[in-house]
Formats: sequence, structure tokens, C-alpha cells
Amino acid sequence: MNPKSYTEDYLNPLCKITAKEKWKKDTIKQKIAENGGFGYLIIWENDFKQNKNETIERCIKFLNE
Repeated sequence: MNPKSYTEDYLNPLCKITAKEKWKKDTIKQKIAENGGFGYLIIWENDFKQNKNETIERCIKFLNE
């Protein structure tokens, strides 16, 4: 749930959690990845829709780092 698109109290009807709860879970997953020596790249759906080529280039750059 992109923070630019949702307020923290938005309730996701599919998973029944608020945006704030989802962000907390995402932060935990990111820290686990970092602690395991992995990187991560966040791609928001609206960014991809607005500029597919740039988003794909970001992904390729990330994978080649």
C-alpha cells in the first residue's frame, strides 16, 4: 500500500489489516532481508503504470548491482 495513495487507517478489504499494519509488516520483512545480506527494491504499481520503461530500467540496474 503506497503511502502516497493510502492513509494509515485505510482498511484493506482483502487482508483485513490497515495500511499502517501493512507498512509495519513490510518494514520487518525489509529488515530481515537486509540482515540476511539481501537488497530489496520497492516498485509501486502506479510508478510502473506511469513509466514502464523507467521502472524496468530501475529493476535491471538493481539486479546488476
